[in-house]
Amino acid sequence: MLPGAAVIATPTRNSETSPRYAYQGATVVASILHLSRYCARLSSRGLVFWLWSSGLVLRAATRILQVTRSIVRYSFRLPGRAIWLLWDNRHSRRFRKKMEFEFFLLILGGGHFLFLLLFWPGWIIIGAVALAILPFLE
Repeated sequence: MLPGAAVIATPTRNSETSPRYAYQGATVVASILHLSRYCARLSSRGLVFWLWSSGLVLRAATRILQVTRSIVRYSFRLPGRAIWLLWDNRHSRRFRKKMEFEFFLLILGGGHFLFLLLFWPGWIIIGAVALAILPFLE
């Protein structure tokens, strides 16, 4: 045999990097993930069945409904409470007292004639008559 024939016959690739002997870790990790997903799905189904059969789901749903109802109730009460606090404030009471005084002074005091002049219902009749006569004046 020729010494060169031995060189030609030797493998050109290292046996550790050959695809035949490649690292199979990705396949192992994928199979472990698949198995863990299967176990998680199985355990979650078992947990859901146990919770449903024991009535914990119904009790939790009832409690969530009660909490939601109380939150909605208090959220509707809050604006009314804030408006009442603004209405019952010391400054607003003082302002209401001043407005009440001015209104009664206008009606009972010297402004009674002015009040009647402005808000007299007869102005509607006079206005309707004026609008009816206006086309004939032109």
